[in-house]
Amino acid sequence: MMRGRFGQRKEWLAGAFLLTLTLINVASVCKLAPMLRKGYQDFTAFYGAAKMVRDGQIARLYDLDALYQVEKQFAPEVPIRQAALPYNHTPFEVLVWLPFAYLNYLPAYVAWTVFNIVLLILSLRMVRSRFPEVGEFSLIFLLLAVGAFVPVVIALMQGQDPILLVFAFTLGLTLLEEGRDVAAGAALGLGLFKFHFVIPLALILSVRRPRVLLGIIPVGAMWILVSALMVGWGGLVEFVQFSWRLEKSGAGGAISSVGMPNLRGLIAELPGIVGGSVFAVSLTMVCSVVVMGVAAWVVARSEVPVSCLFAVASVASILVSYHAIIHDVAWLVVVVLLLFCAPGGGTRSEMRIDVILLMVVYAIFLSSSRWPWVAPLWSVPVVIWILRKYRHDYAAEAAV
Repeated sequence: MMRGRFGQRKEWLAGAFLLTLTLINVASVCKLAPMLRKGYQDFTAFYGAAKMVRDGQIARLYDLDALYQVEKQFAPEVPIRQAALPYNHTPFEVLVWLPFAYLNYLPAYVAWTVFNIVLLILSLRMVRSRFPEVGEFSLIFLLLAVGAFVPVVIALMQGQDPILLVFAFTLGLTLLEEGRDVAAGAALGLGLFKFHFVIPLALILSVRRPRVLLGIIPVGAMWILVSALMVGWGGLVEFVQFSWRLEKSGAGGAISSVGMPNLRGLIAELPGIVGGSVFAVSLTMVCSVVVMGVAAWVVARSEVPVSCLFAVASVASILVSYHAIIHDVAWLVVVVLLLFCAPGGGTRSEMRIDVILLMVVYAIFLSSSRWPWVAPLWSVPVVIWILRKYRHDYAAEAAV
């Protein structure tokens, strides 16, 4: 079905906004280019960890002093202990960066960035081919939507790993749409290096599609075994202890709960709440249980489209994740595209609301670098969007 004039105008209005934000993001990256060449980005820690594995020092993967010594070899100008994060990711994930450790630092960073851009393009192609409503929008518009999305830009600039999650989740989404639930679960399992996002998302999806668990559980078991073979079972325990110590200390001040785009960040901003206190942690846990329960109830009561199922699960999994940085939610760009492109009432009012909600979501992430307290507020326009787009599905199901 061809779009009406409102749909075409919606693309042009949103496209102009996205082009402006993309240019702002490009200017920001250019401004930071000298620091990136010196190694101030997070890629330094991942590259250093991969070099340790390459050189047979895998047993010292979570030894901060050993990692810092390696990093100083290729980033001598960076005050490593202040500017770079330690390697606090799962053991098996270092295998992703291992091939890049055979290149010099700057070529490795460029190659990793190009690799991630290719994954983004492949993700867009999968969404366009599987969801006709997205395919009706031009590729240029979709590329602008990605280039304007601050979490994606930060992930690319920092040399972080969330683009891998974008690809894994998009692959899982398209397989769900095809009805291949076990394969979809296996695809989601590829993203288990961010298990605090993947597990809640898979649990919510399994309320409607229980066979998803048949795919993700074996993949998860495989990653645990691979990690154990790499660092030993004692190394896995060390990883958990190491990550918890970093979480409690805020990675030496580099990480704060204020500004996290989840419930933890939202609660940390409440008056009288001290981030990391027993009360704050307890309140976060209680609210997380409530969010998971509401999300499970929503997807269980209505036979909604896969796009809605994925959107609800994504929102809930981000909110309940105990640890999240802005770039971690890069896969939210897929949710935004599905919501923006989903057919509405075909009226001028619906068109304007779609454009406004898109602008609000993008503006929240753009402004979060200056005002971190706004970061968790992204969920408000996205939830409103989900309710507006799929309220007819809920109403129809309730009437049956």
